[in-house]
Amino acid sequence: MLLHTFTKDFDMGRTLYDKLWDAHLVDERDDGSALIYIDRHLIHEVTSPQAFEGLRLQNRVPRRLNANVAVPDHNVSTDPYERSLAGYSGVADTTSRLQLETLNENCDDFKIPLIDLEPMVRSMKNWSIAGLMATSN
Repeated sequence: MLLHTFTKDFDMGRTLYDKLWDAHLVDERDDGSALIYIDRHLIHEVTSPQAFEGLRLQNRVPRRLNANVAVPDHNVSTDPYERSLAGYSGVADTTSRLQLETLNENCDDFKIPLIDLEPMVRSMKNWSIAGLMATSN
């Protein structure tokens, strides 16, 4: 059970961080350590390979699949040419491309929902083409 509930008086004058912390605090010990409940886990491509490997080595799976979502983040190119290419082939840096591919493979292996790069690129292309067609008339 969470220690705090939200009320108007509780919310006034508090930072967003404090509100989130207190809303997720399960227990706080006298030594200052705390146990908090994490209701969402955002996964990205840079450090997640180590976590997935740890799960494999321990023969474990994520506890709550529906609380996880993976999003390519750090290695998504801002270069218009790279973004215009399909999928990961547009990522010029080989390390970045490998991290993105590994995230996709790990999400497939562990059944983690993934907001993938390729459909986003396709959507951006379609949106851009539709925008150009609308403005050319």
